[in-house]
Amino acid sequence: MNDMNDSPSVSQCAADEEAAWYSLWQRSRAFRDAGQDEQFVSTALDAFHQRPHRAEPLHDLARYYLGKSRGDIAIIYADAGMELPLPEQDHLGVEEDVYLFRLKEAFAIAASYSKDPDEKERGRIICNWLSMNKALPHHTRALARQNSRWYAEPANLLFPSIRFNALSVAAPEGFKPGNISLVRFDDGFVALVTAVNYDLLDSGSFDRHGDTSFRQRVLLLRLDRDLGIIGTDEVLPPDDLPPPRHFESLGFEDPRPLVWRNELWCLSNMRRDGASSYREGSARPLRIYRLAYLGVRQTATVGEELDAASRRR
Repeated sequence: MNDMNDSPSVSQCAADEEAAWYSLWQRSRAFRDAGQDEQFVSTALDAFHQRPHRAEPLHDLARYYLGKSRGDIAIIYADAGMELPLPEQDHLGVEEDVYLFRLKEAFAIAASYSKDPDEKERGRIICNWLSMNKALPHHTRALARQNSRWYAEPANLLFPSIRFNALSVAAPEGFKPGNISLVRFDDGFVALVTAVNYDLLDSGSFDRHGDTSFRQRVLLLRLDRDLGIIGTDEVLPPDDLPPPRHFESLGFEDPRPLVWRNELWCLSNMRRDGASSYREGSARPLRIYRLAYLGVRQTATVGEELDAASRRR
């Protein structure tokens, strides 16, 4: 006598249940791709509740909330999904990468925004594991190495003798100073300050104050040898800049000044020109530009790219 669990009727019933679940899960993804957010979240949760041993819906939810800059919610789904082992009995839609490293990747990104020290330390350990594991795809390790900068220790803990110097920066209306970088130039320094239109909240999400885009404007500060401000200008984009391919983020991001052949240049990326606007893993062109002063206005502007300049020399 055959075991009841091995009977054709039981096997067919299990297959039908899995097929129904798979259809529900794919419907949730269709809602997500169509921009129907509420239906996506509700249907993805239904799919998880139907088969709570499947982590794919949790991964979808974690990535969705990362895309909404809600790391505080994304980390909940990523953490729950990481507890689930690779299913041995299921056959439909099993995404092995989700169980092996995709959920860890989502957790590490979300935890980088966390204010909970234990949660952030877990994220740092996972991010380090992702960056060093040679069994993982190269792009996964590269992304983890890029994200590891969000786990960097404060400078005053690493360099106890460091001295901070306050700079008072007047940002354009609707913007506030963000990160800063500087380089020694002539008898003093030049600093580039990114002014942004958003606030980073304690939850890890961003408040863009009603704007649909992250916007960056670049301020150029001329400093004396004691880091006192002697002039402030804005770095303006060229008039012939091509139209953006994406509007999620506009402007030159994280500019870094450098001196090359006694001229001031700037290394920056522009997500608006990339093949994808999605933050995690997207291709963001990294380019280098010359900062040229424009006569009496003393306003810096983004000029020719380095390769074009090299050909002229």
